[in-house]
Amino acid sequence: MVINKQNGCRTNEIKSELRSYLPKLKVETDISDGDVVFRTNQQPNDQFVQALRHLETMKRENRIKNYGVQNSTMDDVFLKITRDTNVAKEPQSTTVDINTIGLFIKY
Repeated sequence: MVINKQNGCRTNEIKSELRSYLPKLKVETDISDGDVVFRTNQQPNDQFVQALRHLETMKRENRIKNYGVQNSTMDDVFLKITRDTNVAKEPQSTTVDINTIGLFIKY
């Protein structure tokens, strides 16, 4: 879930309000006065729909600019695991050839 915050809107406020609908909600990325990416393993159900309605209310109240929902692909999961593993093992940055990884995943 990606939310584009209005200036002055705090991530913790959004998180605490959405947690009542999505208890497993976690902050993936947070840019001050910008976007925040939340991750949840919750399947689309009534609680998830209620969270989206709450986001619509926050948008009408000008607390957030916009929001979007995306389902992670296997490529997304693989890249995240690879990135997290490399960061944990090596303090310096690592480059990954996305095309090569894509070939391994497709076959």
